[in-house]
Amino acid sequence: MDLSWIFGSDALREGGWGMYPVILLGILLIVTSGRYAFDGEPVRLRFAMALSVTLLVFSVGGSLAGVAKTLWFLEDATRAPAAQFPHLLAEGLKESTRPCGTGLALLGFGLVLVTIGVYRVGLRELRAARG
Repeated sequence: MDLSWIFGSDALREGGWGMYPVILLGILLIVTSGRYAFDGEPVRLRFAMALSVTLLVFSVGGSLAGVAKTLWFLEDATRAPAAQFPHLLAEGLKESTRPCGTGLALLGFGLVLVTIGVYRVGLRELRAARG
């Protein structure tokens, strides 16, 4: 599945294994939030909030795993010669930010949809209370 048109040509590869749960949870959040924005079912709101927290945890966890792997690689002078150390550190940290950046973008979009749903439900309740 080629998602490079959404996330960039190298973002999925650079982000590593941590990108897969982030993308899966993010797509599920967007679908759930979109459905909540459309119909305002309370169960969808609770599920969207649980997905939001889970997506946040997996995003941060994926990025921290990338940072740990980068630092593990750099601790051995045979793998990371001194002349290449700054470049390898910068490249590794850049790649480590991919899960968190992608997850936060998906989380933001999902929460915008939840906000639309909350607004619409509030309007519906206000109209019902006024009669």
